[in-house]
Amino acid sequence: MYRALVIDDERPARQAIIALGNWEKHGILPPQEAQDSITALAMMEKIKPDIVFVDMYMPILDGLGFLQRAAPSNPDTKFIVISGFDDYEYLRQSFRYGVIEYLLKPIVAVELEQALSQAVTELNALKEKNKKSARKTSDIEKHNESRNSTAEMMAEIKIFIENNYSKDINLIMFSEKFYVTKEYLSRCFKDTVGLGIYEYLTTTRMKKAEELIRLTDGKIRTIAQIVGYSDQNYFSRAFKNYYGVHPTEYRMGAIKSREGKI
Repeated sequence: MYRALVIDDERPARQAIIALGNWEKHGILPPQEAQDSITALAMMEKIKPDIVFVDMYMPILDGLGFLQRAAPSNPDTKFIVISGFDDYEYLRQSFRYGVIEYLLKPIVAVELEQALSQAVTELNALKEKNKKSARKTSDIEKHNESRNSTAEMMAEIKIFIENNYSKDINLIMFSEKFYVTKEYLSRCFKDTVGLGIYEYLTTTRMKKAEELIRLTDGKIRTIAQIVGYSDQNYFSRAFKNYYGVHPTEYRMGAIKSREGKI
């Protein structure tokens, strides 16, 4: 059965979705709840939900910020946005992260049913595709094991990431290229490199960003775009998580260091 997660800082809103959804009919377990995006991000890692309802307007980290962090590492998850406001800009931006539906509060049972039906239809199609891909992968791996060694595959992925870190990179593109499953690819890359593919991508981006911040006078927003981040705030948080300080603070330290050597 599929797993679902409902994220909303308003408890009545969460309860309404849970009460109105015909979960068993669609083969979905009773949904789990999160009252904020930070908690939800941790739950994403723990329960691996197939369907996620996320409110757009929440404190600390809003729905769009959640999608920016959760969607890249959960490409198969079906995200459904819920909001009390008909905000076109939020709607437009949210669909960049694989959102399949946008529901306005108060939630209407018929609209919720349609969203669930669409999500399950896409999940079923994906499951069938993965089964076929797994069978195909198994056959191809047996016939091409000697030609496409794991070491060569990992080296090619590393080079690709190092040359294309500014682009959108995901596991699917590599799994389709090498005819292997995403799980097999992730395991082999981590065993070979010591980092997951997304971790290696982040490390590559952060090292390049650090170099640009330290050696150039380019704007932080521009540097963020160069290394693959369209959102400066998200880039700043990622940079701080990696280096312990915000980009502007890092630049000030670099400037002081250069001046001290003169």
